[in-house]
Amino acid sequence: MIEQDKFGNALFLWRDPETREIKGATKQGTWINHEKFGKRGTLKRIEPNSTYGYGFSFDSIDITQGKGKPENIRFFESSIDALSYYNLNPTKLTNTRFVSMDGLKKEVVASYINLTAKQLTKSGSRLKSIALGVDNDDAGNKFVEKMQKYQARDIDGNVLQILSAQPNTKYGKDWNDVLKHVSQVQASTLKTRLAKQHIQRRELQLS
Repeated sequence: MIEQDKFGNALFLWRDPETREIKGATKQGTWINHEKFGKRGTLKRIEPNSTYGYGFSFDSIDITQGKGKPENIRFFESSIDALSYYNLNPTKLTNTRFVSMDGLKKEVVASYINLTAKQLTKSGSRLKSIALGVDNDDAGNKFVEKMQKYQARDIDGNVLQILSAQPNTKYGKDWNDVLKHVSQVQASTLKTRLAKQHIQRRELQLS
């Protein structure tokens, strides 16, 4: 799903979810240069000739193992956010497809609803849920509000409700912020536990 170019940039490949054909790619820089790349500090762009309506996507492990079906779709503003959301609880996120829109793009939502619905029809299944894991900020909130008015339908014409899967701003405005917060808490907890174990061993040696 992810490759590296000769300059060390990460390439998030846009593969068709069914045929696995490469439809495009998002390039993400891995070195910081604010003078060249502005406030963001790193290169980020969609590669030329990438197919309209597609984006970086991947399925939960049960689907890749042939044990599940993409009955749920989660949409994100970036590839990093999609991966962060999945890594927060990979064992509980099953039968799910994760899609990056590279921004806030209605056409990507519509495209992947159609692609996934058609794929599921072949196995006698249908979409069960659609949710937007976009940033919890003004732009993200407006996009959720707009998309919830959009009448998404499955292959049989049934209306599909679009839900919000935005992060709690207490932990960050996007899912990568949340993952970093959780990682810091876990690291701090581990450090405390190791310190206690060290003290206990010292006490045993002194007794």
